[in-house]
Amino acid sequence: MDVGGLLRTARYGAGLSQRALAARAGVAASSLSRFESGAARPSLEMAERLLATCGKDAVWTLVERHADLDAELDRRAALAPLKRLQSVGLVTWLFVQDLARLDVLLGGAWAASLHGIPHEDDHGVLWCSGDEQAVGAFAALLQRHIALFYYEGQLSSPNIRPAHLRGPQPEWLLRNVGRFATRLVLPGEPWPREVRIAAAAEHEVQDAQVLLRVVPAEDLGPGDGVRPEVLDRFLARRAAGGHRR
Repeated sequence: MDVGGLLRTARYGAGLSQRALAARAGVAASSLSRFESGAARPSLEMAERLLATCGKDAVWTLVERHADLDAELDRRAALAPLKRLQSVGLVTWLFVQDLARLDVLLGGAWAASLHGIPHEDDHGVLWCSGDEQAVGAFAALLQRHIALFYYEGQLSSPNIRPAHLRGPQPEWLLRNVGRFATRLVLPGEPWPREVRIAAAAEHEVQDAQVLLRVVPAEDLGPGDGVRPEVLDRFLARRAAGGHRR
């Protein structure tokens, strides 16, 4: 039984982050993370407490194997790409448009979300070319959207310079978007594989559809918050024609 998936579904439905749910339920955030990832199994009492905090009760019954995961995959597949991004906090259409114009590559939880794959955290990754012009444009985008830079675990001022992007594994916090990392592909280095996914605004606005560059589903893994068994099921269903994108 995928208890971790059940907890994640309840938490997403309640609109809570892992930290917020853990605080309300009186559980360590690290423990909740392990429960959701499957690294540890909560007791029945603990699972019921977490679900109750999300306003849910569990009814235990026998179902076909993968039934819960298949239902979640179906639910995500039915969502438009922009709605999938909104589930991980990427709610600003202007930011999504800027990502498309800058021609960056989306990875991490943002890629998993666009493909409709359940994931364990909401941290996105943005891949960008490492040449001077691209880095300067990327820094300007982050500055325009008032991104805050993590430096030695602390948030800095939103005074973004290209040098910030060249640091080791830089991470950012953006209001209405959440936490994400940036990765540069330097000249001579191979660019990650990619697919293109169209995302459209919900309302009739100018430039209502954009084409986003996204890491392919089969290249995602634990480092992107995607459990191997979840990815295997997603790929198997897609190969069998049981998943829509």
